[in-house]
Amino acid sequence: MLKCLKKIFNYSLSVFVAISAMAISPSSLLAASSITLKSSGAWFESAYAEWEQYNGASSYNVYYKSSSNDYTQVDNELIRGTRVDIPGLRGDTNYTIKVVPVVSGAEVTSATAQFNVTPATYDRSGYAFFNGMTTGGYNEDGTVKSNANIVYVTDATKDTVQLNGYTGIANILSESARKNDKTPLIVRFIGTINVPKGATSYPENMVKVKAADNVTLEGIGPDANISKWGFCFQRSSNIEVRNLDFYWYPEDAMGFESNCSRIWVHNNTIRTGHQDNPSESDKAHGDGGTDFKYTDYVTVSYNHYDSCAKTSLCGLKENATYRLTFHHNFFDGTGSRTPRVRYFDIHVYNNYYKGVSTYGIGASVNSNIFSENNYFEDTNKPMVISMQGNGGTTFSSENGGTIKAYGNKLVNCTNYLPGTDYYEAASRDQIINFSANKGGSTYNNFDTNASKFYVNDYVLHSADTAKEMVLSYAGRMKGSISDSTTPPDTGDNNGDTDNGDTDNGDTDNGGTDNGDNNTGDISDCVALGTYDLNKSTIPATECIVNNITFNVRSVESTGVKLRSNNTITFKVASSCTLKIETTGKGVTVSSTDGQINFSGSTSNSVTTEAGSTTMALTAGTYTITGAESGSNTLMTSIAFY
Repeated sequence: MLKCLKKIFNYSLSVFVAISAMAISPSSLLAASSITLKSSGAWFESAYAEWEQYNGASSYNVYYKSSSNDYTQVDNELIRGTRVDIPGLRGDTNYTIKVVPVVSGAEVTSATAQFNVTPATYDRSGYAFFNGMTTGGYNEDGTVKSNANIVYVTDATKDTVQLNGYTGIANILSESARKNDKTPLIVRFIGTINVPKGATSYPENMVKVKAADNVTLEGIGPDANISKWGFCFQRSSNIEVRNLDFYWYPEDAMGFESNCSRIWVHNNTIRTGHQDNPSESDKAHGDGGTDFKYTDYVTVSYNHYDSCAKTSLCGLKENATYRLTFHHNFFDGTGSRTPRVRYFDIHVYNNYYKGVSTYGIGASVNSNIFSENNYFEDTNKPMVISMQGNGGTTFSSENGGTIKAYGNKLVNCTNYLPGTDYYEAASRDQIINFSANKGGSTYNNFDTNASKFYVNDYVLHSADTAKEMVLSYAGRMKGSISDSTTPPDTGDNNGDTDNGDTDNGDTDNGGTDNGDNNTGDISDCVALGTYDLNKSTIPATECIVNNITFNVRSVESTGVKLRSNNTITFKVASSCTLKIETTGKGVTVSSTDGQINFSGSTSNSVTTEAGSTTMALTAGTYTITGAESGSNTLMTSIAFY
């Protein structure tokens, strides 16, 4: 348990520096510049910036470096007009990035814009990282493998892009291209990609990825969309899929089958599928968001499943045990299968279920599911087992599986029966004796066996904290982009009934299309991170930097000075910890709509002494002033985590 607690603490101080949803990440101007930055910041193991058009510039060059390393130039494909996205950065590492305009074929270095960012580290937890690693085309630290091939795909180039003699993305990912080539491959999708040539006609519009190893499929920036098609992986290993938005897929957004292993699907947005005239009535909204058959060592994390009817089927007729983890996913207005399980040992933890209409977690046919610290809200049948309790005949009267539950939170949920629909454990490490009514399958306690499970070696949050984390970080990257493409609202998932479910007989009642409840407009909120306050980062006594409004007495080389009539104002999107460093005197922190917990007491105004001070804040707008009217406070840094 100590190892788990230590990892949770480290995660809170480091990985949680990722930006809040749709908020600008920490960045600080290092020098005056003729290029005006509109926004800049970091996401998970990546950075971005947008700027105003520089007069006369035909293009821009962008460079990055960490510490004393030499600058590396960003690939031209990653620069779109006046925006750059830089994937492949090492997490929890400070980078300096500079943007240089090119006029008449020459760089105008005097007009360079320069800023710093610190990307967060992806949460590499779950079965994809148990007794091995899943990295795709990247290293474990988030940087690109030295021998990796990188292919850039736009809608204009999807059928003409080339690699090793193969033309078109469908051919590049085909069995003939990959079966004898273990070279790491990173495919970067830019913008909306419509159905490519080479996609199958049945199953409809699927690009098959066969015999592939060491592959990452990723979207660039906040607007990478896979429109009306999906991927089918077969006999592939060490596969990563991230930062993509799938919608209107006729079959699966992603399907894994035929002996796949080491799979990591994370930080994607998966919306409802669509078929105009489905040959099978239950496929009007596609057949699945992420389906797994004969696939082992899988982690599905930080994805936003938005109004999917059939979300994730795990298991078919394996007659063997496979291992899979779902964590920190947002099941938002989905219908069912979150997940629906046969045979697998599955750990389902720290997920947020909102408005799930038919059922949440479903267990049948020798499955063993540990449901831990999930947040279920407005959900029907949060956890069910075939042929008992509220499970009934939902799963074609199949034999039952088993569910161990601990630490889950149920809010405004309906139709659940502890002891029958699931076993409510007294502690997370309790060894239980619980069997299915039909078939007699007994829970195998995989979650307490260190040879079968990552005991105490994962980042675990309370159900309440998990909900906040999921709302902030699940799904495709957040951030502004001038030419972003919003997937269409199909309107075809409102109250429809999907009956029959031909692949296993489930009765799926579709789900309510609640839209994208992920963020709301919090673009004026401060991002998590540490901000140094001095002349190199604060350009004037009255300015706005990183969504913090400064009205201070003076800006010094070591900090900003303020008295009781000066203010530093900011807004936080959700609960966080504030840390401030001062000398001379302390400060007063106050709010009209937020609460401050300081030294064990809660109020809307606190006054500190000089030095290092921390306090907990709820969502709201806050003002910092000097503690005394006639004395200066020198504030050297402010941090949010």
